[in-house]
Amino acid sequence: MPASVPPALGRIVRRCLEKEPARRFQSAADLAFALQPSSPSLPRVAAPPRRARRKWAALAASVAALVSAYVWLSRPPPPPRVTGTVQITNDGRGNGAPLLTDGTRLLFNLAGEPRQVSVKGGESVTLALPMQNAWLADISPDRSEFLMYRFHEGDHFRYELWRAPLLGGSPRRLGSLVLTTQFGLANGTGSPTPRRMGAAGPQLYFLHESAAAWSPDGQQLVYIQDVELHLARSDGSEVRKLATFAGQPFFVRWSPDGHRLRLSVSDAGDTAASLWEVSVDDGHVQRLLPGWDPSWYNCCGNWTANGKYYVFQSRSNIWALREKTGFFQRTSPERVQLTTGPMAMYWPLPSLDGKRLFITGYQPRNEFLRYDPQSRQFVPTLAGLSGNELEFSRDGKWVAYVSIPDRSLFRAAADGSQRLRITSLPFVGTPHWSPDGTQIAFTAGNPRRIYVAPFDGGAVRRVTDGESGKNGDIDPSWSPDGASLAFGARWGNEGSIHVVDLTTKHVSALPGSERMWSPRWSPDGRLIAGLSASGADKLMMYDLRTRKQTVLLEQESGWPSWSPDGEFLFFASGDASWIWRLRMRDRRVERVIRLNNLRLPEGGWFAAAPDNSLITARDAGTDEIYALDWEAP
Repeated sequence: MPASVPPALGRIVRRCLEKEPARRFQSAADLAFALQPSSPSLPRVAAPPRRARRKWAALAASVAALVSAYVWLSRPPPPPRVTGTVQITNDGRGNGAPLLTDGTRLLFNLAGEPRQVSVKGGESVTLALPMQNAWLADISPDRSEFLMYRFHEGDHFRYELWRAPLLGGSPRRLGSLVLTTQFGLANGTGSPTPRRMGAAGPQLYFLHESAAAWSPDGQQLVYIQDVELHLARSDGSEVRKLATFAGQPFFVRWSPDGHRLRLSVSDAGDTAASLWEVSVDDGHVQRLLPGWDPSWYNCCGNWTANGKYYVFQSRSNIWALREKTGFFQRTSPERVQLTTGPMAMYWPLPSLDGKRLFITGYQPRNEFLRYDPQSRQFVPTLAGLSGNELEFSRDGKWVAYVSIPDRSLFRAAADGSQRLRITSLPFVGTPHWSPDGTQIAFTAGNPRRIYVAPFDGGAVRRVTDGESGKNGDIDPSWSPDGASLAFGARWGNEGSIHVVDLTTKHVSALPGSERMWSPRWSPDGRLIAGLSASGADKLMMYDLRTRKQTVLLEQESGWPSWSPDGEFLFFASGDASWIWRLRMRDRRVERVIRLNNLRLPEGGWFAAAPDNSLITARDAGTDEIYALDWEAP
């Protein structure tokens, strides 16, 4: 500043120009007070000439006006809010991902079938794509073409990318681009699956359905190959790797200006996911909202067309992240919860005009069913209980189950009475009774660990500490004497069975059990049934005497479950469409019941009951598309 500027006034001006907002005057009133000649903060100086006084008074007034304007322009706008809800579908079928729109229709994949519904509401109908065995990935920015994928040579982990006109015409393969994922659908083995998990919200579902997207100008596309993001020209040429992640990336979206990508990354492929941002220009990767809800399923975000908000799902609700879009905005991006209530809401999609958010809403409720061998039908049982992963105690007097929708661990009498909440730890699963019926072992937390709790309530104790590896510890199975628990998880083609001694807390891996997981201890204690982690989930058997494993069945299997007498080993087919049983004395395999006419929750869970009947659960919840009217200033 000029030397003629009084030092006190110079300090005031410099304070007005501080880069950090907290170091500036917080209001015009504070500035006016500092400018008062009688303020003790100003030293006495010789009175300048009248013209100088007028000049400096004008400067002070200008500074005050600038500060006032800054305060006005940088004040935060009111938070966005939902003002109304309109139900779009009313068929109860369930609605898949991702939600896409061309302005007049909503489009999505439902159980592998492309479908469409008017944005004004109505019945969803099949969407005819110009090639067979193809599914939607995106719509071009000019709303003239589909981006599609289809299985690559029958491999369910590799998908070719194609484009085709919306109004009909020949599809074109996008060069040699192949989208790949580390894993596909879970198969009902006791591990959390890509389907909805109550309070955790929807899981990965089909990873490939949101693993490719066009840029806003339509000149580029991004797609996922295993744990990498790749960029290519819109014709499939000029491919380059952009970023690599430690987990499985999915649901990738472009910012409206085309300079950033946001996506979700799942470390374990099931119960938790985080949001990440990637710079298109230099590939710089940073976590969005670091440290916020790290154990929740934060995913599946989309930008509004004007770039002011990024909407995503977390805690089974919809959230909006206000973006920094102006020079005067002082605050960092702010997250605002838009929805609350018992309905799980997910896959938010802003309308093209920004006035609505389209979402899928799921009201979870499960109904327990028992298979009656005489009528060969499933009949409702345990009326009034809504849950999953139920198991009877050995004496048949009690049941333990995971409640839906809150996913707490409960026990109840076999007739459904005397319910007691055992724990509300997050991500509870796979409860199993001790042989004497006094304790329940289960999986919980993220990362997942094995816990044991008294059946009548009391202190819950953790008994493992991640010995199964980075996928966590799952599937506890009691030894017949109740002294030990076997457990094991899978990550890729790796896995092994571990045993924890509940008295000494010592954990050891079973020699010869490499690449086995999902253990089930036989009633006589000599064998452990499980699944192979090498390739398809083959049905395996581990002999505790010889310390060797053998293949019982080459076909893909899940949810192994012993009959109480050990005569049969029940299991589900890989696609959870059939329940089979293997008779142990002669290794004869036979079908028991077909399940594909049931709406099964979470990968087709089932278990054997004390009378050798079978128990499963039917998804009786409602799953519809809704439009949320909202104000987004």
